[in-house]
Amino acid sequence: MNRELNHFYPISFKAKKECKTFVKELGKKRKKLIISYKSILKTKIRYEKDKNRFSKVFTKEQYDVHIQTLDSLLEKSLELIQEEFKNGELEFITNTLIPYLFDKAEMQLDRIWYRLSSMPYRRWIVKRVFELGYDINLHGNYDKNFSKYGNSYSDETERIGKKYQWIALHEILAIVADNFKIKNEYSNGNNYDYYDGPWQLYTRDIDPVLTTRVDLDKRYEDVFEQDLLNHKKWWSDVEYNFWDKPNLEWSESLEDLPNIEDLLFKKDNNGIDWFYLEYFPNGKNLKDWVKKST
Repeated sequence: MNRELNHFYPISFKAKKECKTFVKELGKKRKKLIISYKSILKTKIRYEKDKNRFSKVFTKEQYDVHIQTLDSLLEKSLELIQEEFKNGELEFITNTLIPYLFDKAEMQLDRIWYRLSSMPYRRWIVKRVFELGYDINLHGNYDKNFSKYGNSYSDETERIGKKYQWIALHEILAIVADNFKIKNEYSNGNNYDYYDGPWQLYTRDIDPVLTTRVDLDKRYEDVFEQDLLNHKKWWSDVEYNFWDKPNLEWSESLEDLPNIEDLLFKKDNNGIDWFYLEYFPNGKNLKDWVKKST
């Protein structure tokens, strides 16, 4: 998660725009309250970040007094804001403006190392995994045995929990990309652009393999192929019945081409929609037709 987040600028471009618009539209008195809070906050952050440098100028007691004074000023400034702003405005200041001012101050004082913290996103992923349907009672035993006997670094099928984590990771990265600019790796310096596509992160590596129940007596057979031989399943290829057309007519006709949506989108017997992440049409019918015609 850290690797992906390190590519993004740590301040939301949407929050930046909203905050600038909000402050710009304020009257002189209210704007002064915000500017005062911003100044005190930035000073406090600078004192905390440069503690070693300030320790050469102040004694520990003097430094602690400065920090306490700044904390008191920050608290008083916030009280004045809470008295002046109410309801939606105060909610915006608390949830959007103050975090933005904090991130901006941190970024200005530490441009090289300040990054998005991964912890809120990690917690979101854990929460999302269970929302998506992971159930310890249903999947726990399988994952436990897989972790015990499998290898997380091999190319084998991943744990079910890991599959849910991949889905949640890509979902949160999509949200991040909608709100934060991404570093331009091909430019000199710290240039950031709007997110254009998955090639900028190279993290599209979801394991598409399904875990299906297999008859132990048939575990070495191709279960999907056997099902196709017996009767067609909901995931089967679209049936194509135009092999007997004359060659020229067949090669020039477009009317018999299958609908792309019918190839990629499937609905199972329970009415749940599925989308093929990887698809290879079955060429068995074509092979049979070629044998018959020769």
